[in-house]
Amino acid sequence: MPETDRGRFKVLFVCSGNICRSPLAAALLERELRVLGTEGVVAESAGTLDLDGRGASHWAIEVAAENGLDLSHHVSRQVNKRMLEDASIVVAMSQGHAEQLSSILPAVERRMLVLDVPDPYGLQKQAYEAVFGAIKDAMPLIIDEVRVKLGQ
Repeated sequence: MPETDRGRFKVLFVCSGNICRSPLAAALLERELRVLGTEGVVAESAGTLDLDGRGASHWAIEVAAENGLDLSHHVSRQVNKRMLEDASIVVAMSQGHAEQLSSILPAVERRMLVLDVPDPYGLQKQAYEAVFGAIKDAMPLIIDEVRVKLGQ
């Protein structure tokens, strides 16, 4: 099994501020893998912007809670080269994020999935619900990639 320096298989989700999309995706993946009985995988999130230390947005917390997920303790962090090196799979929420990540660590392209999930920040709850739906729709692809890399 591919492992990081801490002995864990990591999936890193990256969006802009790490307060909406990527924390929702990480929480959902962890739950889905738990339901499937897939062990040894850690889902993490980060953002391309320097917004370290912020909590998840209000609507992200609410939509997460309505879907059985808890983002109340989330703390944002900016992505860095070390996080990208440690990740077994990196999931960029947009092509723009993928390009930014490739500029930090070109080799990450071989381990990256790119989604097309719009940024709901500053919009109403319906936008967050749509984003959650888009992330949920992408989960089978992400889970398949995890299973392939784990050799399952």
